[in-house]
Amino acid sequence: MTYTSWSKSGYPPASALAGVDSSAGLPIRASNSMPRYTSPLLGELSPDLDKVAAAMAGREGIRLQPTGAYAANLLHLSEQVPMKVVFLTDGSSKKAHIGNQVIELRKASPKRMQLAGKISGLVFEALREIGQQHITAQHIQTLQQDLTLQQKGKVLNDLREAPAWMHTHIRKITI
Repeated sequence: MTYTSWSKSGYPPASALAGVDSSAGLPIRASNSMPRYTSPLLGELSPDLDKVAAAMAGREGIRLQPTGAYAANLLHLSEQVPMKVVFLTDGSSKKAHIGNQVIELRKASPKRMQLAGKISGLVFEALREIGQQHITAQHIQTLQQDLTLQQKGKVLNDLREAPAWMHTHIRKITI
């Protein structure tokens, strides 16, 4: 499950991630309530971090917003795959260790969480991570190509929620 499918299906409860058949490469319940996957060729694999975060959100009834390098990676603005995946949340801050990766939930202000679960929030967080001085024409072009017309319209509608320095970049993206 990717971030973009969250908005379509909502956050699944943790019980939805507990599988039945590990021999078929399906999730199985781990001792710490996080799903693990098995592969006939590779053995036990770490679970998809999106699914783990969605399970944590569903179980606690909170919203999540990917931030930092993870948000940039989801939008193909960075090839960096972070070992520490950070989500903003309206719940309490906490960390979950999954294999050698860490999922961190950071409590954020209601203003920062306004666009949680929306493409606008993801775009704004990715641009915030890249930084005002480091956004290039390549970043703009990537977003122009990857976002659908409908997504561009949603980002443009939420422009008033973005920091002022992002406005010109977002207008270029949504042309």
